[in-house]
Amino acid sequence: MSDLKDVVIDCMYESMESYVKSASYCSDQNAILKHINELRKMLSQEECIKLNIILDMINDSDRKFAEEAYFSGFMDSVTTK
Repeated sequence: MSDLKDVVIDCMYESMESYVKSASYCSDQNAILKHINELRKMLSQEECIKLNIILDMINDSDRKFAEEAYFSGFMDSVTTK
């Protein structure tokens, strides 16, 4: 069971990683990045460092939540078939 979970999480991570590297995510039109970049222009260097730490913490917790939700949804769909 844990082997299957690892495979599912690896697959999900690769798909998220490819999205993050995609042009649509990196585009200046991406609303989230646009607002973060505007915020960085207003902050001091020290505040930018704090912002980066906060964003890293959010990304880490979101990834953990996404992994659990993705795996749970995957297992639900497998068991109902």
